Amino acid sequence: TLNLDKYVLTPGETVTINLVLTRNLTASVGEYVSVEIYDDFYRDFRWYDPDYYDAMAPIYNTNVITDGNGQGSFSFSSTSETGIYTVYAYIKETKAYKEFSVGNTGVFCKGPIYFKPEHIYTAAVHIVNISDFSGVPLSSFNYSISYYEYSFSDWFLLTTEQVQTDDMGYAIFNVNIPIEMNDYYVLKL
Repeated sequence: TLNLDKYVLTPGETVTINLVLTRNLTASVGEYVSVEIYDDFYRDFRWYDPDYYDAMAPIYNTNVITDGNGQGSFSFSSTSETGIYTVYAYIKETKAYKEFSVGNTGVFCKGPIYFKPEHIYTAAVHIVNISDFSGVPLSSFNYSISYYEYSFSDWFLLTTEQVQTDDMGYAIFNVNIPIEMNDYYVLKL
């Protein structure tokens, strides 16, 4: 399990990364977990292919040793650049990802994780000022939904649109996922 103490940070703020490693519900003690941090959205889709070269390089990497409870943690503070960051933790064939964003405005999105083709995907967004978590009224944001095509080992854009929040900083959007698209999707705000 991979968790962060916060998922929206202001520039320069520190995030604490917490790991819990178990095997058959028993704590895995003294294991080395590799952790990489990227300054963008990242997924390691080709980890099984030793000949594949990934052009994205982590901005930080470390190994965390699990304690007597199978837990480990560390802090990361190189967050001066705004944008999205991905924490990627892995050991052998087990891997986990978490994203956090850095900026003065927080974007919180709530939508289903799983959905079927030919259904409408609906998500709600709340844009807030991070200093006091008040809604940012009548602000515009762009969203895009992309899909990963395994045969090309690349992402392709399905749709993109600009949406405006209401007077409380909320917005809802809907996207129809075509039936022939049975792929891995990602929502980017």
